[in-house]
Amino acid sequence: MLLYDVCILGAGLSGLSCARKILHQRPLSSIVVLEARDRVGGRTLSVPAGADSVDLGGQWVGPAQPKCLELINELKLATVKQQWFDEEAPAAADANNFSSGSSVPLTEEEDRELKAIAGQLEGWAESARDPASWASCPHAAEWDAVSVAQFFDGAVKSAVVRRELDLLVRTVTASEPHDLSFFYFLFFLGVCGGLAGVGDGDGGAQSFKLPCGAQQLSLGMAEELQAQGVHVRLNTPVAAINCSGGGGTITLASAGGEVLVEASCLVVAVSPPLWSTITWSPALSPAKQDVSVRMYMGSAVKTITVYKECFWKPFTPQGQLEELGPVANLFPTTVDGAPALVGLVTAGAAKVFAALPEEERRAQVLGQYQKYFCSAKALDFTAFHSKDWINETYSKGCYAALMPPRLATCCGGAVRAPEGRVCFAGTELAISWPGYFEGALDAGYRAAGEVVALLHQ
Repeated sequence: MLLYDVCILGAGLSGLSCARKILHQRPLSSIVVLEARDRVGGRTLSVPAGADSVDLGGQWVGPAQPKCLELINELKLATVKQQWFDEEAPAAADANNFSSGSSVPLTEEEDRELKAIAGQLEGWAESARDPASWASCPHAAEWDAVSVAQFFDGAVKSAVVRRELDLLVRTVTASEPHDLSFFYFLFFLGVCGGLAGVGDGDGGAQSFKLPCGAQQLSLGMAEELQAQGVHVRLNTPVAAINCSGGGGTITLASAGGEVLVEASCLVVAVSPPLWSTITWSPALSPAKQDVSVRMYMGSAVKTITVYKECFWKPFTPQGQLEELGPVANLFPTTVDGAPALVGLVTAGAAKVFAALPEEERRAQVLGQYQKYFCSAKALDFTAFHSKDWINETYSKGCYAALMPPRLATCCGGAVRAPEGRVCFAGTELAISWPGYFEGALDAGYRAAGEVVALLHQ
């Protein structure tokens, strides 16, 4: 069997970008990429829709995500601006003009409280940005000991403001506030540009999309890599990794014990909860085992509903979107020239929604839109697409894996460190934009540098 210089586990954005960066730095490296699915792209998935495509997974890019924008340019792909319901695109919110996106106006007192808490979050997030300094962060242990919900319990007076903040957490992390470490949430905000970075509107993380479909990022990299001699093997799940072989060789095997690949270095570019589905010899460090078992995936189901006419113009919503049905975040778009709505069902609501038959999911979404836009035309759709990422075997959820209380401060620094000749990538391990395309590239590039250093030893 051919001994590769590098094996990369996972053909999503992080794994493929890692392979690409290794070849840039060490052009003669022999590389194989193993992917359990029958496709590349990980948590991006673009399916045909007439002459167009529909993104059933991640799809957006922001102006403060330079690695992703550079990759788009290098692959000769294009971006278009995300449409908004208001004719004039809103500016992404910061602490001074923060809004969760609610269509229900706040009183002056509620608005002041919301902005004050938003300002505190922005300031505290700055102190949590660097995992290398978490040990010296004055309030790290205190903040990591509680969930976001527990912190809000003591800090938020108004029920309306609490609703707005809970909505923010659910839509940007796909997690319930009671599951998520408050300290990890601050880290997330700090390395994702703050509230303006993660928010909707011009300048935020949802500013642009790829008209060709976001999966083209991975498809383009895979095509480029294969032209340079990299082997990309689909339908190849790995069940066991043995790092104790002679000569430092790492062996990857199937569930039946078949040796799939032998390599000098390995990059694991799948989300941490998947690490524990593999049998390791020797075992991963206790810190990484703890991370794999305790990190949990966000919960999201994405829906796209296509219509004959843009009945939501002029935009006059009725009530609070998430109180009318399962969808918590809504975006206008077009599919093959036809108007459409992208609806995201997230957090606890997504778990309930994912358990429903497709017909019931569709009925709930259409009924919600009918009430929200006060129009029976919401029922007159031409196509309905939905993707449940929670029950996807090799994802187990979406958008990304997150940390519960009391994990970041005890294991956070160890999560990115190589173990022997095994390096770790994936968007969750980024120190810039974790959970986004940019984070996948950030972690992939970092792991590539580690591999090149190992190969030079």
